[in-house]
Amino acid sequence: MTHPSCDFAKHVMQVTLAGTGVWLSDGATNVMPIGSREVVHRAWRLHAEHIRHSLVTGFYQGWDLHPAQLPSRYAAVYSFFLENLAAASDRLKNFVQKAAQANDAKATRDAAGAILENFPRTGYAPLAALVSAKVQFQAGDLKTARAQLEWVVENARNEEIQAIARLRLSRVLLDDKDPEGALRVLGEKPRPGFEALYASQRGDVLMAQNKVAEARAEYRSALAKIGPAEGALGETLRLKLDALGES
Repeated sequence: MTHPSCDFAKHVMQVTLAGTGVWLSDGATNVMPIGSREVVHRAWRLHAEHIRHSLVTGFYQGWDLHPAQLPSRYAAVYSFFLENLAAASDRLKNFVQKAAQANDAKATRDAAGAILENFPRTGYAPLAALVSAKVQFQAGDLKTARAQLEWVVENARNEEIQAIARLRLSRVLLDDKDPEGALRVLGEKPRPGFEALYASQRGDVLMAQNKVAEARAEYRSALAKIGPAEGALGETLRLKLDALGES
């Protein structure tokens, strides 16, 4: 499995079939983990080494000959991707950020879409969607920005990221002439630390609906909940209240 001639043959297959839609799967050693503890462990070690070699050379599908080979396959695959998680995450991050820094809405959308489709369970998928949604919003593509933020709200495991997505989604919905939807997004109890931001955003939505008294109440609530680290938000809230005739 690890002989240079075998590698060469597999590389030729990869190059020849690239872009054709044909999936390649690498085989496994025929040394079975059956017998004494020593024999089993030796077979598992050989099997794991072959699997890691296949992964390194770009074969991410594999098959086995015996159920007793599953433990070593699981361990080899899991450890391989876990060890490379940080580097893979950086590549995904750079993939989206380069497009975003170029302010290329289509490239950013495509990059984020590829990550959401192929790596939806990774921690970076929601971050990629947030970055792309910002670029789409700035480009005036509210439909795509809304879809990506809704994906984050529904799929992000991190509650802080969910809270950020709800705030941004509310702003997108308000710009998209859907103030009722903007308020619904903020209807759930906010994560601790986001209470003032949620109240401030609700105030903005209510002002857009010309509900001045209700907006004033939300701004007051936000000001009361504000923390010491949110000085800029406090100044903004006081300016809004001043504009409503309240010092």
